[in-house]
This record gives sequence, C-alpha cells and structure tokens, in this order.
Amino acid sequence: MTLRHFLTASALTLVVSAQAIAQGGPPPARVRVDAARMETVEPMRRVTGELVPTRRSSVASKRDAQVIEVLVDRGDTIEAGQIIARLDAELAMIDLQRAEADLKAAEALIAVRKAETLRAERDLARTRVMLQDNAVFQTEVEDRETDFAAAQARLRQAEAEAASSRATVADARKAIEDMVVVAPYTGQVVDKLTEVGQWVREGDGVIEIIEVAPIDAWLDVPEQYLPALRNGSSPTVQILAEATGHTTSGKVTAILAQGDALGRKFPVRVRLENTDGALLPGMSIVGVVPTGGSEEALTIHKDAVLRNAAGAFVYFDGGGVATVAPVEIQYAVGNRFVIRSPMIRPGTSLIIEGNERMYPGQPLMILSGAPENAPAPEAAGT
Repeated sequence: MTLRHFLTASALTLVVSAQAIAQGGPPPARVRVDAARMETVEPMRRVTGELVPTRRSSVASKRDAQVIEVLVDRGDTIEAGQIIARLDAELAMIDLQRAEADLKAAEALIAVRKAETLRAERDLARTRVMLQDNAVFQTEVEDRETDFAAAQARLRQAEAEAASSRATVADARKAIEDMVVVAPYTGQVVDKLTEVGQWVREGDGVIEIIEVAPIDAWLDVPEQYLPALRNGSSPTVQILAEATGHTTSGKVTAILAQGDALGRKFPVRVRLENTDGALLPGMSIVGVVPTGGSEEALTIHKDAVLRNAAGAFVYFDGGGVATVAPVEIQYAVGNRFVIRSPMIRPGTSLIIEGNERMYPGQPLMILSGAPENAPAPEAAGT
C-alpha cells in the first residue's frame, strides 16, 4: 500500500468519523501509547538466503522382503520410532525356527562331547595308576592322553558350533524385527519410494524423510560482515520469511570456509527451532546480520506494529483520533523495531495497546501509565 493510498483512506475515514461522532457514534477507544524515538543502535544489514532441512534421509529396508503394508504418505508428519512400513516376515520366521532347531542340536552335541571328555579323562587317570603298578606300557598312557586331548578338542568344536548357532538365532530374530520399518527421527515424509506388493532389497529406500524442527537457514553474507558474526559466542541473527511474514531468530552455528569468489559472499548457517512448523525447506528468507559499529535510527515499540496483506502498519495519535501509517521494518532491537516511514517522526505517539480492532479515524482515550513490561521512556532524538 502506497503513502497516497494511506493518506486518502485516512482522510475519508476522518470525515466519516467526524460525522459518526456528531451523530453520537461509538465511544473513544481506550488505548496506551508509546513514542517513536531516535536511538543509538548497532547497524544491521539484510542478506538473502534459503531454508534447508537439518537432516534428509532415505529410510531403507534392512532386509530382502515383500512390502505388505505402508502406513504413511507424502506430507505426513511422523515421530521418531513410528512404524512406517511392514515387510513380509514369513521367510524370516522359517529361518528362525530352523536356527533354533540347529541350536538345540548343537547344545545336545555339547552334552555328548562333555560326556566323552569325562570318560577320556577317567581312562587317562586309570591308565596312569596302572603304569605305576607296571600293569601297562608307557604307550598305553600316551594313547589315553591323545584320546583325552581329542575329546577336549571335539568339545571346543561343539561349543563353537553352538555359539555360531546362537548368533544365527539372534540374526533371525533381528531379521523379524527388521520387517518393521520405523522412522529414525521426527520429521515429514517428502516422498514414498515403495508400495504394497513390491519386493525391496536390503538398502532399497522405503520413504524419504526430512527434519524441519529444527531447520537451518543458510545466508549469503558479504565478507565485510563476517567479523561481526565471529565476535562473541554464537551471535543471534534475525530471520524473516518474506512470503509469509514469519519472523524468528537463531544462533550462528557455522560459517563455511569456502565462499563465492565473484560475489565475495560466504554461506552462514543459522539454526532455527521452528517448533510451530511455519518455516519450510526451500523458502527464500532474509537474514538481518550485525555489521559492527553504531548509528542513529528511528525505533518504535514492537506492539505498535500490525500487519495485513499490504504489509506492516501502525496506528498513531493524529489529534485525538487513530491515524494509520505504513512502516518498513528494518530489524529488531530488543523489544523495539528500527523502521522507516514517511509519516512517523521522533515523538509520534504510537498506539501499542487497544489497536487490535482499531479503525482509522476512531476517537481515542489515551490512558496514563506505562504498559506492563514496557521500557522506561527515553528522550526522542531530533
């Protein structure tokens, strides 16, 4: 909306408002105001970028099997550990039964080998006693020693085979568990890669999922602004999704060492919580980054700012009636915005309470006292 449109609308509304008051119109709106003022702030600059998911995964099948159920579709939000697909476990169940039978046979063989080892040990002990009585030759003792050693070796072999069978059973049980495909983390399904009846092999994708909470904003930052981003610990950067008007902020988590040689810009990553899911991968964004130094700027209280399809605007006290003015928000400083506006000057009284259902030209009753959590007033610059 242009300034001309604002002025025309305001003038017409003032005429209508004056007529309404003369005819006994609605009572004045009870409002609180806060003055626009000049302040010394750290200058900020706007840079462009885009939103990128923090993680993107093709969730794969861990086994060869037929798909019997797919429980999610594109666009679904899923939680970590949620079941997303089931595979046919019939062959895996048969493998488990076979492995368990082999394990029982291996454990029975261990019992046999233990008995054989015990008998060989007893024969060896008896032969050694007989040798002391000169009832047998030394070769008999040596033969019994060989038999005992062989029995011990067969026992160890049986125990190793049983251990292998246990591992096979564990793998068969794990295979059955793997027939249920679950989400590795909370995110959104962006592609379904298989359907019921299809055969998937180990490593084949079932769905593609992205993580959007948190989400990463990658900004192209000119090289001269990088020192301000490196100062201190993880500086905070304001992010605006211009298409939706959604604003948020996050910490700088990385500055890519490789930049654009022509534009002298470097990718900077800002991690955003995005708990409400309003920010989506691929959205174009504007980041407001610190540049260092200081400058004088016109600021207004955040609660004064309203938005509609035409953009941001405010209501101010225009001689006892509500007057509307467009504003261009530059960046936030605490609980205030640095703005540009052809109609707002230092000292202009902006309505910060009672402006939700206000209309231009509405009579005002300005309440005294500062609103709750409001900062102490400062002298306006000139």
